[in-house]
Amino acid sequence: ASRELVEVIFRKMIDPPAELHKLVIERAEGNPFYLEELVMMLIGDGVIVCDEAGWRVEAERLRALRVPTTLVGVLQARLDSLPEAEKRVLQRAAVVGRRFWDGIVESLCDEDRLVEEDLQPLIDRLGERQLVFQEPRSAFAGAHEYLFKHAILHDVTYETVLLKLRRLYHRQAAEWLEANCIERVEEYAALIAGHYEQARENQKAAAWLRKAGDAALEVSSSTAALESYQR
Repeated sequence: ASRELVEVIFRKMIDPPAELHKLVIERAEGNPFYLEELVMMLIGDGVIVCDEAGWRVEAERLRALRVPTTLVGVLQARLDSLPEAEKRVLQRAAVVGRRFWDGIVESLCDEDRLVEEDLQPLIDRLGERQLVFQEPRSAFAGAHEYLFKHAILHDVTYETVLLKLRRLYHRQAAEWLEANCIERVEEYAALIAGHYEQARENQKAAAWLRKAGDAALEVSSSTAALESYQR
C-alpha cells in the first residue's frame, strides 16, 4: 500500500530514483501521514523541486539528506523550514486550538503584531503547504475557520510557542471569544474557560467553568458538568 501511495504522489516525476522510493517507503513504515509529511519536507528542503515541467530530484541534496527518524521530528523539520512570518502565524493559531479562526489569530499580539492585511496571504501559504485547511463554513460571522491537518501537527506546533507568550495569547484568545460569542455563551463557555485556565487567570477560569457546568446540566450532560465543576 505504501508503494502504491508513493506511485500516486510521484506521478508528476519522470523516472524517480529508486533510492528515493526506498527512503520514503522504509522510513514511513506503513504510516501514510508520516509518508506524506516526509515528502512535503523533501519539497521544502529543495530535494524535490516542483515546477511547471513536473517534479525532479536534486541528487546531491538527496545524498546529503538527514531524515528525522520520527514523525514528530519530520514535523519539527517542516516547521523549522518555514519563513518566520508563516511560522509565527501557525504558532498563534496553535494556541487557539486545532480548530481556529483568523479573527482570533489576528488579535493575538506581542511586540511583533501582524497587521491585518498581512494575515490572509500568510494563512493562504500555510494552506498551500498543506499544514492547515479552510472549513467551508465558519462558526463566527466575519471570520474564516481553519483546521490543522492533523492533531499531532497541532501539538508539535504548540510546543514551539515560547512559554512566556502562551499565557498572553491564551488570555487574548479568551477575550476575543468573550466578545464574539455573546449570543452563544453556553456553547463556548468551556473553550473560554480553557483559555483562561492556560493563561493562569484563575478567577475568570473558575467563573467560566461554572457557566460551562451549568450549560452542560441544561442538556443533561452530567459527565461534562461534573468535569467542569471539579476543575
